[in-house]
Amino acid sequence: MPVSGAPTTANVQATLHAIENQPVIIQPNGHWATMGVDGGIVVNTRVPLLTDAVVSTPCAVTPDTSDAFAPVRFGYVYYTTRLQICDLDQDLFQDPNDIEAMATNLMKIKLDYAFYARMDTLTGNPSTGGLPDLVAPGNVLDMGGAPLSFACLERAFSLVKANNGRPTMIMSTSRTLESFRNLCWNTGTVPPEMP
Repeated sequence: MPVSGAPTTANVQATLHAIENQPVIIQPNGHWATMGVDGGIVVNTRVPLLTDAVVSTPCAVTPDTSDAFAPVRFGYVYYTTRLQICDLDQDLFQDPNDIEAMATNLMKIKLDYAFYARMDTLTGNPSTGGLPDLVAPGNVLDMGGAPLSFACLERAFSLVKANNGRPTMIMSTSRTLESFRNLCWNTGTVPPEMP
């Protein structure tokens, strides 16, 4: 007669990581520019639309065309997640899996998800909000539920002012990315890919 629960006493070889059954695809992850900051806040100096230079003749009075500088402050949003490991479980099951390392890795994934979710959130606070808080309303293209088109993309590209008006990356949801790729294939164009 078999012993009850005997299979749980077997030395089963497990993989060295946890598999996430429903991962969230984050397109810009890995391509997002980041920088380290010493301190608790970041201050950038901005200047509005530059004033025009003026033609001047020798000894003439030159009007003041100084540009107005203004600081903008960006604070931090802190996310937390919880790690609680029973020491007995860790002692019993750490080989071949290190439970604490595995749980820590899952927490990092959770923090990644929280960060990118906030990037898409309008909070009303430009210093700690998401992209909708940072982008000027005139630079947002509302399609009103219309399907994606190259004409719409051209209008969006025309709103880009930095980098001499050349967009460097399109960020989108997985569904919109699929629509963009289908739009390209349907017109005989190979969809561009980020390296």
